Amino acid sequence: MDAVEGTHCGDGRQYQLQSPDALREILTNAGFDPEQVAGAMAQPQIKTALIEATDAAAKRGVFGAPTFFVNDEMFFGQDRMDWVKRALG
Repeated sequence: MDAVEGTHCGDGRQYQLQSPDALREILTNAGFDPEQVAGAMAQPQIKTALIEATDAAAKRGVFGAPTFFVNDEMFFGQDRMDWVKRALG
């Protein structure tokens, strides 16, 4: 999450996350093999899991990332991490 989060709000650089070149650079900088990730993403069970997780998140009211839940309380945005920590108590 830190690798992706830093691409659009953490370090001042702006990436177009739909760009294969940008994703390749982000993955490489985070220590992942872009080809291995692409291969995993192409597997039907991975695609199905992503669709199911996205549907479940939408049903809970998620509208963006990062979103965190503590029990049924939703926190949206990296700037809410202190609130998440307090809720975890």
